Amino acid sequence: MSPETIDKLNQFKLDAMNAKTLYLAKIKEWNFYQKVYYVITLIIPIMFFFALYWAKGQPYENSIGLISLFLSIFTACYSVWSLINNNDQKSIDYHLGLENNTRVVQDVDYFLSKGITTDEMNLFSQRVDSVNNQDSILLASISKGKIQKVYVANLKQLDRNAKCPVCNTALWNAKRGWFFQKRCEACRCKLGS
Repeated sequence: MSPETIDKLNQFKLDAMNAKTLYLAKIKEWNFYQKVYYVITLIIPIMFFFALYWAKGQPYENSIGLISLFLSIFTACYSVWSLINNNDQKSIDYHLGLENNTRVVQDVDYFLSKGITTDEMNLFSQRVDSVNNQDSILLASISKGKIQKVYVANLKQLDRNAKCPVCNTALWNAKRGWFFQKRCEACRCKLGS
């Protein structure tokens, strides 16, 4: 295999590792919101029951009724928002994106160990481009700062002597630049002295 092919495969692997990490964060965030929603939908009937029977005539009856009303309105608004945004499909898409990027990482490891022909590399590049297009659509809402943190962390994981390919800074002992300092776009390390 040529050094260019190895570099290209390693870049595919790094991109897929970054996307995997971002998908895991999105899935974790989605699961948290779902758990909060389920807890609220469980609490509302209990609070209504408590307000109707046990709190009847007590000084806190109105407070419990008001809290139940607000939680009911929140649950209804969240349900409408979820239907409009098709959140269940997003969750499925995040899981599929995670699976596709996991396959890319596994395939790169296989090709690095066994070798790859030019035809296989062309087909694999097309598949990776397709996965990257899907990633760019699904992960578009993630901030640039978070993407850079994930990039640096995965670059360190990929290579113990990792250097940023853009600014050639050793990542293990690099100093992060402040917002007013000139810094690398890829790793956010301070440029110059």
